[in-house]
Amino acid sequence: MKNFITFFLTLFVASSVWAYDFKVDGIYYSNVSSSVSGNEAWVTFKDEYYNSYSGSVTIPSYVWYQNVRYSVTYIRESAFENCRGLTSVTIPESVTHIEERAFYGCTGLTSITIPNSVTYIGKKAFEGVDLIIYSGNATGAPWGANKICRAFDDNFIYEDAEKTSIYKYIGNGNDVIIPNSVTKIGEHAFDGCSSPTSVTIPESMTSIGKMAFSGFTGLTSITIPESVTTISWHAFDGCRNLTSITIPKSVTVIQQSTFKNCTSLASITIPENVTYISNYAFEGCTSLTSVTIPENVTKIGDFAFCGCTSLTSVTILENVTMIGGAAFYQCSRLTSVTCLATTPPMIGDDCTFGCEHSMTLYVPCESKDLYRNAKYNSSGKTITRWITVKGISCSVSASANDNSLGTVEGAGEFADGDITTLVATPTSGSVFTQWSDGNTDNPRPITVDSNYDLEAIFKAIYTVSLSSNDNSLGLVDGAGEYIDGDTAILTATPASGKAFSQWNDGNTDNPRTIIVESDSNLVAIFKAIYTIKVSANNNSFGSIQGNGKFEEGTTVSISAWPKSGYKFTKWDDGNTDNPRSIIVSADQKYQAIFDKIPTAISEVENGTTITIVNNQILVNGEAPAFVVTISGKKIANQNLKAGVYFVVVDGETVKVVK
Repeated sequence: MKNFITFFLTLFVASSVWAYDFKVDGIYYSNVSSSVSGNEAWVTFKDEYYNSYSGSVTIPSYVWYQNVRYSVTYIRESAFENCRGLTSVTIPESVTHIEERAFYGCTGLTSITIPNSVTYIGKKAFEGVDLIIYSGNATGAPWGANKICRAFDDNFIYEDAEKTSIYKYIGNGNDVIIPNSVTKIGEHAFDGCSSPTSVTIPESMTSIGKMAFSGFTGLTSITIPESVTTISWHAFDGCRNLTSITIPKSVTVIQQSTFKNCTSLASITIPENVTYISNYAFEGCTSLTSVTIPENVTKIGDFAFCGCTSLTSVTILENVTMIGGAAFYQCSRLTSVTCLATTPPMIGDDCTFGCEHSMTLYVPCESKDLYRNAKYNSSGKTITRWITVKGISCSVSASANDNSLGTVEGAGEFADGDITTLVATPTSGSVFTQWSDGNTDNPRPITVDSNYDLEAIFKAIYTVSLSSNDNSLGLVDGAGEYIDGDTAILTATPASGKAFSQWNDGNTDNPRTIIVESDSNLVAIFKAIYTIKVSANNNSFGSIQGNGKFEEGTTVSISAWPKSGYKFTKWDDGNTDNPRSIIVSADQKYQAIFDKIPTAISEVENGTTITIVNNQILVNGEAPAFVVTISGKKIANQNLKAGVYFVVVDGETVKVVK
């Protein structure tokens, strides 16, 4: 039987929380008036001490009161609490909120339909109810629907109208499926649930409230969709049967005590976008065996993994800057931690990695000394009090300076303390000289205790070829094979009576030093030595110049210098050049012919006159083309200075003094 009651509501709940305003057809209401959503009526109870609902109750979608129409939108807290005689309730589509303890203790209630319009179910709203039916994508627990499992007393059926499939659980081993309309799970929503074993969270969910699943002892697995960006403190604290959980990439912080005392959790994948693992986040997860801290994590909080007694290995990537105090304290099986940060992170205290047993900390090879000397906080104590620091993935890089000259073997990644042997193999025509650090061992054994970056220095072998232009004239020394860059000393040794002239490239150094940078072919040019002998027909008439020994082909200048009163006439071979250039091609002799010069003008034939006019010598009034100096040099007959000159008059040389 449906009863309809009209009543008046005010915007703010004016009536006492324990009183009703109107009763219509056996249902009690408080009233609210709203200028935005219209007039609303909320289902409530008679008074604090008496609640008489029983049998089958149908709540109308609206009621009339004093000729005003009001929508029924709320079922107030404790509205039907402990109505043990209530057997069924029909809730209209107008209802959006079912508040705390609304149907608490209604043990006779056998069925209830919750419409799609409901967006909020309060704490313990259905606790003690045997059977609840959700119709369609009915409802959920946004904004503080606390202890849903207890609200349903661990027994309900969820019917998906669209898929025409039914999910139900009774006791242990069943599932909780949260409808797609739910966007948030409030604080303590599933706190203390014991029977369900898994929870399916819809893609509509954005956040999980504080202690939402805390103490959910029946929960064994849960998948959190990518839509969830916030998982609040203590969200899964004490879910001791939880064995696996998928955390979405959208989560950036693992909040304080989120998985504390999840004793069955054997593995956890921390999303790559997480930057901070808060204090106590995984404390007491005694089944957790290994953890990889993703690269974006910069801080691990205090006691984050404290008491994870099954934890045997931890890998911390390179961006971590802080590892809190006792973060891995009482992890009794943890014998090694790998930290890939090249700069040691700040360490909270000397028990960060446990102080009850020894442990090995594996770090980048180049950072071993930094870690060994790193201090925790400002205590001045180093972290090596309980820890042995070793390098991990020590890199030995070895290459050739020129791959065309040789190859190298033995490079790679090695554990700290491993031994590898580097072998440098030159190609034909090349040679190994040394490693880039100056070491010349080849093969070269290395005990890997840090990163190595070595280069094998190969050099080409070049040939210096030497020869003589004529072995009878001289020999050479210094030819052979040389390594690129070596110094070669070349020597040309002439035979007796011969001379080294030059190398075929024009260089005249002997000995000659060269830097070998390529193949070369040099020829030493030797030459014969010839004697040039110069003399005068009479040494009292003049002197000569140009005697000596000279190489074949040398150009030599010979000169004749007449004394006063004498003149150079010619060489004995008739040549009149003075000085005279000759090319040495054999032993040669040259004699200068000097003649006496007449000394008086009176010696000139009768009728010949010699005068000096305007610094020019005139013979019979005419100027000769040239005159001869006392040294025998011909000069122009003009602008003559004071001195002694000679002119030729009728075939005779006449001395003229100006």
